[in-house]
Amino acid sequence: MTITQKTQWHPAFCSAMHLELLDYEEHLEYINEYNLTKKPLQIDLLILKKNVSLPIHHEIGQIFKGHNIIEYKSPEDSFNEDTFFKVMGYACLYKSSEKHVGDIETQDITVTFVRKSLPGKLLKWLRQAGFSIRQHTKGIFYIENVLGFFVQIIVSGDISKESSKWITLLNNNLTKEDARRAILQSNSLFYQGEREYADSVLQVAMAENKEVFDLIKAEGDDNMCDALRQLMEPEFTQALTEAKKIAAREGREEGRTQGENDFASLVSCLLKDGLTDVLEKITTDTSLRKQYFVKYGIRK
Repeated sequence: MTITQKTQWHPAFCSAMHLELLDYEEHLEYINEYNLTKKPLQIDLLILKKNVSLPIHHEIGQIFKGHNIIEYKSPEDSFNEDTFFKVMGYACLYKSSEKHVGDIETQDITVTFVRKSLPGKLLKWLRQAGFSIRQHTKGIFYIENVLGFFVQIIVSGDISKESSKWITLLNNNLTKEDARRAILQSNSLFYQGEREYADSVLQVAMAENKEVFDLIKAEGDDNMCDALRQLMEPEFTQALTEAKKIAAREGREEGRTQGENDFASLVSCLLKDGLTDVLEKITTDTSLRKQYFVKYGIRK
């Protein structure tokens, strides 16, 4: 990725949450970037539990009540006591936003923080401040009696990859085994909505772990390559559609077919090299497109 580009972690995280709790999809309502006030003040993800009495057995959702506020911290984000209490302030504002007093009980609100690494300094500060911290499972900590809310901190780098197989992919130091798992479990999804969520997660995983995915491609595993090509099919189809438009604009009538073929070859090369971030740019940037034509020797 270039210096000016920034990985969009939050949309991918919201997609990962959908996939983690897929078994409970019909019982949960997801609201991305929920506005707390008329001015921009947003919760990363709000999950409303339609049936409060329904138990969620997935480790990240066992704490869930009726209203669940999720704060996601990407690998480069800081997470200290100021961040902690800012989000707890969100919970208080959410409670106070009810139409009538008592519509939302404090005990029906949970706050979840998700971060790749253990916020050791924060946990130490919370203990010193008198808060009780209990480890629920590996990588998940419950913080008790915070303004009456149920609070948990999820360390995505430590939780089980078997039970939380999507959030654990939002990482910038994946192993080859993780990358293989990402491809296979994404390709195993059938429904369009699920595949779109998986694609959001996979795009971030590939962008942040390009070398690992390149190693898999270089190994020449036919099954992996086929699975990866299938996952990239939507980008390929969209790029070919753009190719026809470009060929129509730039080429003469008799040259359109060749223009489309050239563009299709370029798209195939970019996908093979994992350069999905270039696809959108080459449809509008003529000079960049020509550079890649030369790089791959498509046009003489």
